[in-house]
Amino acid sequence: MADSSYYYDKYKEYKGKASEYGKNITSLQSIKDNLARNFYDEQRNVNGELGDLKEDLVKSVRYDSSFNQLIADLDDFEEDNTETDGDLSKTLTNLGEEITSLGRKKQSAEESRDEYYRLYEDKKAEERQKWLDSLKFWE
Repeated sequence: MADSSYYYDKYKEYKGKASEYGKNITSLQSIKDNLARNFYDEQRNVNGELGDLKEDLVKSVRYDSSFNQLIADLDDFEEDNTETDGDLSKTLTNLGEEITSLGRKKQSAEESRDEYYRLYEDKKAEERQKWLDSLKFWE
């Protein structure tokens, strides 16, 4: 049977794994949030510029059907949300799935960590009791 140091080493191993998974989750979540935030900022900027352009065209050229059609066609150039950008949408989905997977691995590592710590404490108490028993000379 293993001694307490074995269980303590396993406890430290799983504690490190859980910590590493947590760091990876934080990093990936930050990347995912930044991708979406940066896209929305760019989307808002592009759509704002197009809105300004449409307003300027409406103010400067009136009663000309070709310009009215051009103004109407500008709506086709507005940036849509992330779902319409297939690559970005797929990337965000994949990042979400990886974060979920890492979350499960982290939870498993934390459960193993807790179990090995419990085993360590039990074994340590057993070793201590054996040591105390060995000190009893009168039995």
